[in-house]
Amino acid sequence: MVFLIHTKYKIYYKQYCKILSKVIKDAKKLYYKETITKSTNKMKTLWNIIHKEIGNSKNENSIQSLRIKNHTVYNQASIANEFNTFSNTVNSNGPKEINENAEDTCPLQYLFKYFKQPFKIMNWSYISSKEINKIIDSLKTKNTSGYDEITTNIIKSSKPCIISPLINICNKMLNQGSYPARLKFSLIRTIYKGGDGSAASNYRPISLLPVFSKILEKVIYNRLLDHLNKKAILNKYQYGFQSEMSTENASHTLLNEILTALNCKQKVGGIFCDLHKAFDCINHTVLLEKLKYYGTTGKFYNLVKSYLEGRYQKVILGHNNETESTWKEIHQGVLQGSILGPILFLIYINDLPKLAFNDTKILLYADDTSIIVTSPNVYMLQEQSDKILQDVNNWFKIN
Repeated sequence: MVFLIHTKYKIYYKQYCKILSKVIKDAKKLYYKETITKSTNKMKTLWNIIHKEIGNSKNENSIQSLRIKNHTVYNQASIANEFNTFSNTVNSNGPKEINENAEDTCPLQYLFKYFKQPFKIMNWSYISSKEINKIIDSLKTKNTSGYDEITTNIIKSSKPCIISPLINICNKMLNQGSYPARLKFSLIRTIYKGGDGSAASNYRPISLLPVFSKILEKVIYNRLLDHLNKKAILNKYQYGFQSEMSTENASHTLLNEILTALNCKQKVGGIFCDLHKAFDCINHTVLLEKLKYYGTTGKFYNLVKSYLEGRYQKVILGHNNETESTWKEIHQGVLQGSILGPILFLIYINDLPKLAFNDTKILLYADDTSIIVTSPNVYMLQEQSDKILQDVNNWFKIN
């Protein structure tokens, strides 16, 4: 009798568990659907949900230990300082000067080879009240701030009082070709990417800049982008950080190249390059020389140079940013989380797709580099693949 009662409850328990699992699953689906629907950045929200479901949602500021060379550090201040040092020493062996006569090692050799002559000098205009209004309105409403603790909410609410001084500051910046030194300080948050949580290379540094810096950067960005578009400088196979150029466009082009080749009875090969810390490896000397070649000269050139020079950063850790590193000067790279960083990176890597020859195509989405090789037979495919890979590898080494 006792056995029958036990069996009865066991069956009931299993049925209850099955129903409960279905209820929880349906409730999750409904919750996630509503979260995505209400979100202003649906793609980011979707990825956050995916990371949470696969157990990859490690808090970026909850680093318990960090491995440095042959030992492990547990002290939070030491961890913060190590991150700051690491991000400044990713690639410090770039050229201090450009020797245009040394063709084998000069980064500008590709520009000389693929463009007939330097581009026409950039024309730009001073800022108006209409433009500065538009820039302030376009800022995302956030409670995060840079080291000055001023948020976008404060800027937007005080816009009528600050717009005239801002116009004056922006126009002085453009006229003098000098970026304000007090806006060159950035706080760094570390975003965990995956893998070994004690390895500094598995974290992405995101810069928290003063809001006023973002406004001034946007002024520079608008004029630089206008020049690039008017002179058709940006490569048509670059799909990153541009309006109406999305991952969907890049995927469509990639698939179209493959299917077209297959329909023509061609052999197709693919080489996919994952660049390690590409933003952090940008050499300022090379970037400035490329900007000059693309027509950025005079005061505007000096302004971009001033923007890159004399920058400082410190890493913050902890849920309430209670741990800070010391300030450290930045000698290379462009800031992730800045307005100008992405477009300066596009300019730096702009000549890479020009390496393509015959039946090869180099497609870029920011630093994601996909190379498609087509050929009538396997032997030629191997030969062409080897050559394009060697050419691309040389470009990476020189740049």
